[in-house]
Formats: sequence, C-alpha cells, structure tokens
Amino acid sequence: MRKTYGFTDETLSENTALLGLTGFSSDSYVMGMYLVAAILFVLVLAAGVFMIAGSLNSRTAERTQFFGMLRCIGASRAQVMHIVKLEALYWCKTAVPIGVIVGIVGTWMLCALLRFGAGAEFVQIPLFGISSVGIISGIVVGVLTVLLSSISPARRAAGVSPVAAVTGNLSENWNTSRPIKQNFLKIEMALGIHHAVSSPKNLLLMTGSFALSIIMILSFSVLIQWVNMALNPLKPWAPDVFYSSPDNLCDIKQSFAKEVESRPYVKRVFGRMYQSLPAEYEGKLGQIDLISYENQQFQWAAEDLIAGEISAVSEGNGVLTVFDKSNSLKVGDTIQLDQTELTVAGVLKDSPFDTSDQPTVICSEKTFKEITGKDAYAVLDVQLSKKATEQNVNELHVLADGHYRFYDRLAQNKDTQNTYFMFCLFVYGFLAVITLITIIHTVNSISMSVSARTKQYGAMRAVGMDSLQIKKMILMEAATYTMLGFLAGCGLGLPLHHFLYSQMITNYWGTAWQIPLTSIGEILVLLVFTSLLAPFAPAKRICNMPITATINEL
Repeated sequence: MRKTYGFTDETLSENTALLGLTGFSSDSYVMGMYLVAAILFVLVLAAGVFMIAGSLNSRTAERTQFFGMLRCIGASRAQVMHIVKLEALYWCKTAVPIGVIVGIVGTWMLCALLRFGAGAEFVQIPLFGISSVGIISGIVVGVLTVLLSSISPARRAAGVSPVAAVTGNLSENWNTSRPIKQNFLKIEMALGIHHAVSSPKNLLLMTGSFALSIIMILSFSVLIQWVNMALNPLKPWAPDVFYSSPDNLCDIKQSFAKEVESRPYVKRVFGRMYQSLPAEYEGKLGQIDLISYENQQFQWAAEDLIAGEISAVSEGNGVLTVFDKSNSLKVGDTIQLDQTELTVAGVLKDSPFDTSDQPTVICSEKTFKEITGKDAYAVLDVQLSKKATEQNVNELHVLADGHYRFYDRLAQNKDTQNTYFMFCLFVYGFLAVITLITIIHTVNSISMSVSARTKQYGAMRAVGMDSLQIKKMILMEAATYTMLGFLAGCGLGLPLHHFLYSQMITNYWGTAWQIPLTSIGEILVLLVFTSLLAPFAPAKRICNMPITATINEL
C-alpha cells in the first residue's frame, strides 16, 4: 500500500487492537502479550498435570496389592503401565464431555455479563456462539494433560516388586546408616522433617507442586495490576457532570456552585480556580499553572502524596506540585511570583489534570485569592447520587444557561465502572480457582504421602507413640514441604513476576516494578492455613485405625 499509493509511515499505520485480537499484530507490546499468554497457558497446563498426577499416585498407593497380584500372575511392567494409563484415559470419557458442556455454558454466562453488565463497547458481543476450534483445543489439552499426568504413577506402579506389592509395603526404604538426631526438636518433629527430606525424588515433586502454585498466584496477580492500569478505574474525584468557563477564566461564581449543590440529587460540588502565571523556579523563568483546592480535594490528594505533607498547604501558604517527566520540583523548592514566594510542601504522583510542559502548582483557595485577587471558579465538578436520572442531568444543563460549558460524563462513568468491575470479577475469579487448586492439590499430596507410610506409623504406634505425636509428625512433614515450596516458589516466581510486569505494564505505562510484598504475604497466609488443614484428615484416619490394621495395611 505504501508503494502503490505513496503512503508514508506517518500516514499509514496498523490497527493494533484489531490485528492484536486476530494474532497478526507486529506491535512490540502486543507481541509481548502473546508471550505472556503462552507462559500463563503453560503454567495452567503444568498445574493440571500436577493435580491429576497426584490423584493417580494416590490411587496407585492405595491399590498396591492389586498391582502386585497382577505381577505375580505374569503381567509385565509394560502391561501394568498400560493399565494405569488406560485408567487415566477412562476418566476422560466422562470428564471431557462435562468439561466441554460446562465450558460452553460458562462462556455464554461470561459473554452475557460483558454484554449486559459492562460498558457499551461490549454490546455487540455474541451470547450463544460455539467455537469448534476452542472445543477441539480444550479436548486436546485435556487428553494431553491426562497422558502426561499418568506417566509418573504408571512407572511407580510398574516399579514395585511382586513380593513387596503383595505385602503392601510400597513405602520408601527407611533404612538409615545412622540414627535420626533429635537436636533441639522433639523426636516426633524430627521424624516429620526426616520423612519430608528422606526421599529426594518425593521431596522434589512435593516442593515443586507447592512452588508451582505460588508461581501461578504471583503470575496471575500481575493481571490484577494490569486491569487497574488498563481500565483506569474511576478516581474519587471523578465528576459525573462539570461546568467550565470559556477560555478557562475564573467566571463561575460561588453562588452558582451553592445553587447547584442545593439540588437533592447532587452528592458533592467542588470547584477549582485556575490561572497561568509567570514565575521563576529552579533558576529559570517560565510559566506555572496555579490551581486551587478546597478541603475535600486536599483529602483526596493525600492518597497520592509521595513526598512532603498536605497540612502545610491546606492550612498555610505552601503549595503542592504534581510529579511528571517535565516537572522536577521537589519539597523545599521555591517558586518566585511577582510579589509572592511559594514553597513546595508536597509532591503528588497523580492529579485530575492533563500534564503540560509547565509545572502544575496546587494551593488553597485562600492563597489563590491572595495571589490573584479572584475567588470564582474556572471549573466546577459535580458528583451525583446513585438515584440521579437523565432528567436530573438535563436540569443541571439548563442551569448553565449558555454562560458556561456543560459536560455530561454520567453514562461514561457508569460504563467505565461496570467494565472495570466485570474484568475484576474475571481476574479475581480465576485467581480464586487457582487458590482452590492449590488447596486441593496440597491436601491430596499430604494425604498421599501419609498413605505411603501407613505401616511405618503403625509400627511407631505399636512401640508407644501416641496420637498427638503422630499428628505433630505429620504436621511437621507438611510444614517442611510448605516452607521449602514457599522459598522455591518465591525464588522462581519473583523473577517471572518481574518479567510479566515489565511486559504488561512497564513497557506501556512506564511504571517501575516493585516487590509484591502484599501478594507474598497473602500467599504465606494461604500456605500456613493449608499446611494446618492438609494433615488433619490423614492424621485422624491413621489415629482411628487399629494398630494391627495399620501394620498389616495392604
């Protein structure tokens, strides 16, 4: 097209949004999003493999005698592996149709939420579409996940000798070259740690499953931050309607503001005075945008304060400035006007104003009046109650009477808020599913580990270990897996979190990455809760079984 019609790079560019959705965009940011999607897909697939493999391992451990009898009557290792894999595939007979049906219905529900609950940009989304590509892809991924998950349990079942299998002893060899040292821990707690670390292979699998869950939570938490940045949820100062004077002059009288505020459907009215003034700052001459705030706006500004304090501005002669690339003013700097010297008392990271090449300086209404002699507003923002109607908006429009410009953002604000809430629902819902997967997988893994050592626990009870000591031992084993998994997950998850954050947020908005301390703290709380919950059922089962039954467990 450039060669045929003579277009230049400035006059011809791609529709990034359209090509990005169809997978043909060459934009570097969109290409980075493709990579992010691929990484998240691999993480979800790996989580599925770990969950299904854990379930198969648990069933294999519980049917030791069955596989041992098959080996005794002549079944080969390959045949035993084949049986385990066929059993896993048999699950697909029921799981795949259920998954397809639930997936289709769930997709329809999500489309309905977007169409009727989000903004106007989703009004044309189809409600009852069927994607053959999506269904086939889901089936392939499901079957592939099951096949990958069955490899380890199949090898485990085939690797048991006939004699050991018939006696029911599938536990790890517990021969040690030296006694277990008690150190400062009680013997049952030392045994719990020993059980966790005695088998390197089992330790790797258990720690890996914990680490994978943490990596997934850290990775998908970036989506929450991306939604906050991309959809730009409404700030507390966002007006539903506002008036502005022509040429940004201070012409809106305070009496008019009181008249607007008297309406029963008006929640809040706040105005800003504005004037561009010549000033000297940082050793140079230039212009500043002087803007006034009242008390409510100063309260909102406190949430965006990154340096200094607000009180010196709202109650004194100090001023605030907004941080951006073209403004390097900092706390303590002075701004010299014709007859007044202003001192920067605070710096904000955000404001309701569009940035310009000249510094934005915020002062109190009293200070503004002393400097300029004006007490009328250039902009008057109005926030409406939830019961406000379109007729109420028209009444406010009539009040302008052609003297002021009137802007209606009520419908736009509602669409923005609804879209934000819908996407938050999707992201938090997906994160909740991941959290549930983590809990279920952890409980299943601990249960499987306890089942594999049933005879050992029976022997310990036979020589005098009581139920409380058994529970402490299992709890310490779970705590060891949890702590090692937490360290491994954070060690691998934080670099991945940094990479995804850079691709999704830093490369577009320029916001620097920070260690997600809040997410790490939430993960730690989740793991502590899960590690306390997971040993409860298997420990209770072991303690309720007769000692003879645990020793002869098959």
